[in-house]
Amino acid sequence: MTSKEQVRLLKKILDALVKAEKADNDNAEVIHDTELSKLPALIDDNILNAVKEAIGDNSKRKKVSVFVFAELHKVPRIEEVFLELLNSSDPTDKDIIIQVIGLRKLKNFVPVLNSHYYKETDPNVREQLISTLGTLADESSFPIFLTLAQTADKNKYWRLIWAFKNYAKQEGKPFLEKVFCDKQSDTSDKVVSAWGLVKIGEKSYYDYLIKMLDDPDVETSTSYSPGQSMRAAQAICDINKWDFVWHKDYVTVVKDRLKNAS
Repeated sequence: MTSKEQVRLLKKILDALVKAEKADNDNAEVIHDTELSKLPALIDDNILNAVKEAIGDNSKRKKVSVFVFAELHKVPRIEEVFLELLNSSDPTDKDIIIQVIGLRKLKNFVPVLNSHYYKETDPNVREQLISTLGTLADESSFPIFLTLAQTADKNKYWRLIWAFKNYAKQEGKPFLEKVFCDKQSDTSDKVVSAWGLVKIGEKSYYDYLIKMLDDPDVETSTSYSPGQSMRAAQAICDINKWDFVWHKDYVTVVKDRLKNAS
C-alpha cells in the first residue's frame, strides 16, 4: 500500500466517524466498531504521521481523531501524540481524549494524565481527569485522591467515592465511612461507599448491600427515582467475583446465588 492510499483510507475512516456524531447511540457504536476495525490493516511505521496528514486542518476530523489514536495505543511514540493533543486541544476535545483513555483502560497514559492534572485549569476537564484516574486506579495517582478527600466540595464526592472503591486501600476507609455515615449522602453514594468498604475488608457493610437488593424504584405522577438494587447487585457480584449483567432481572439472579451460597 502506498502512503497516498493509506492517507486516503484514513480520511474515509475519519469522515465516517464524523458522521457518526449525528447518529443515535446504537448506530454510532456500529459505525465506530466497523470503521475502527479497518485500522490494523493500515498500521505501519508511518501510521501516526499518516493520521496527522489525513486530519490536516479539518477541525471535525481532529475532534474524532482521538478514537483512531486510541486504537493505536500500542504504536511507538503514541504517548507523545496524546500529550500533544492534551496540551493543544480545546476543553471539549480534551474531555473526549481523557474519556477514551479511561474507557479503554490505557494505563500507559497514566503518567501523562497525572502530569496534566496539576497544570489543567479548566474545571470540567479536571473533573474528567479525576474520573478517568479513579477508573484506572493506578498507585501513582493515589496521592491526588488523598488530597481531594480533604479539600473537595460534597457535590464532587461521587467521583472520589468511585475512585476509593476502585483502589480498595485502607487509606480510603475514613473517607468512605464519612460518606456512608453522613445522613445527607445520597443512597447511591452510600451503596458505592459500602461496596468500597467491603473490598477494603470491612465485612460489616456487606449486609447493607444485601438489604439494598430490595431497594424499590420510586415513581410519582411527576417524577421517577430508580432504586439502588442493581447497583447493589453489581457490588455483590464484584466482591464475590461473579459475572454481572446490568439488567433488572439480574437482581433476582444475585439473590438466588446468595441463597445457594448460604
